[in-house]
Amino acid sequence: GSSVYIATDERRTIQRFTIADDGSWQEGETIGFANFGVPGVAFWNNTFINSNKAYLANGDAEYIVWDPQEMLIGETIDIPQLPGPAGTRMEVSFADRAVVIRDGLLYQTVYWADEDLADFAPNSAILVFDTETDTHINTIEAPCPGLDTATRDDEGNLYFSNWVFSVGAHIVYDEPENCIVRIPAGSEEIDESWTASFSALLEGREGAAARYLSDDTAIISVFHDEDVVIGNATHAEVIAGADWSAQYLDLTSQTATPINGIERNSGAFYSTQVDGRSFVLVPGLTYGSTIVYEVQPGQDAVELFEVDGWSLRLFELP
Repeated sequence: GSSVYIATDERRTIQRFTIADDGSWQEGETIGFANFGVPGVAFWNNTFINSNKAYLANGDAEYIVWDPQEMLIGETIDIPQLPGPAGTRMEVSFADRAVVIRDGLLYQTVYWADEDLADFAPNSAILVFDTETDTHINTIEAPCPGLDTATRDDEGNLYFSNWVFSVGAHIVYDEPENCIVRIPAGSEEIDESWTASFSALLEGREGAAARYLSDDTAIISVFHDEDVVIGNATHAEVIAGADWSAQYLDLTSQTATPINGIERNSGAFYSTQVDGRSFVLVPGLTYGSTIVYEVQPGQDAVELFEVDGWSLRLFELP
């Protein structure tokens, strides 16, 4: 609507502002979550369900339900505790990249890894919550490690893929290969006939972060390990260099095509859509800068502007 929310992790508070017709910000109510012991309240921990309901992830323990209009805190929803292999812990992926809502159901990826995100279980899970009743209703097993990105196409098909860390873990430590899964529109099961490893899609290379654009096309990050000297580098050091390319992925034919106009980068891009236009925020070398591009399937990317540091979002103000 006409509201903007500012999160302050130091105090574990969220404050609401409204935007007046002249562009000025009108200060509103503040609510605090410190009593819940939450690790953070930033936007990557929040999912806005509708104008009167949002979920704040309290680590891997629970969702805290709160009302963004009335600025009130409601009940909590337990997140199932799913056991993983020895030496790993369940990771609840960040809401800004790994939560998607379809037909009143929220899909949240979880996976198992060690505290350094170097050792991954070969499988992940997708938790399903009913946003009307605020209950967990299903757990879908997925045959891919580190699922940490969720996206939805125009037909309602859902796609889930990994983030960049599991790519480094595979390259350096021979952890499991990464892959993408699909839950078709109208289904609550993974389409095994569609599931594809990045290695099969990319001539042996690894990839990450599939995000839907339009016209049955997604954008992915592709890691060019053929250009990397690993030596004694850790997996985090290996993936931090500018050795990633951005490519279009045709979701029907499962073919990938490099995107002209986007230089090699550090891989962990974010995307957003405004008024039917698609934008990607691409990190430069070691995340020291971010270049924003406009992209359309089958066309060259158009560079718009560059900012310092690693930026994750474009926000459309009312």
